[in-house]
Amino acid sequence: MITSNAIKYQVHALVRREQDHAANDRHNGHNDIYRGLILDSIRNAPINLCITCDPSRFGSEGIDSHPILDFFSVCCAIENLRLVARAEGIGVGWVNILRNQKLRDILAIPEPIVPVAYLCLGYPVSFPHQSFVATVDRAPRLKLAELVYADTWNRQEGMEEIVRHLRAGVKVR
Repeated sequence: MITSNAIKYQVHALVRREQDHAANDRHNGHNDIYRGLILDSIRNAPINLCITCDPSRFGSEGIDSHPILDFFSVCCAIENLRLVARAEGIGVGWVNILRNQKLRDILAIPEPIVPVAYLCLGYPVSFPHQSFVATVDRAPRLKLAELVYADTWNRQEGMEEIVRHLRAGVKVR
């Protein structure tokens, strides 16, 4: 949990540098969007959280000791935190323009611990109908039926067929 204004300002400066770098790397007309992102929540949110994963914590033994499972579990926990926070009226912003090594230096995070997410938490004035990311010009959303394949790659079934398979399935205890 980060509440120190000094550390928040260091992270904010890091994000500003990364934002400029990302904007300069974009050649598809999104430069203004990147430059215009409002990241004041890093400084203004009462709490910032750096969520980490220590892939060495439980060693290499056991049924769930694969490092990728650790990262998946952390990401699921982050999404659960976001859902619960929203239900409680708390806003959670995920700052995704960061370089891990520089963030690790600011927060004195040792190896092999990996920063997975940097979140800003607080009570917003209001929740927008759509997230900022959903409002920018980007690739169109794909339909679920275009992303779900049956049995083999690229063999699509409609949602009706998927529901039919679910209903016909054996009940699991």
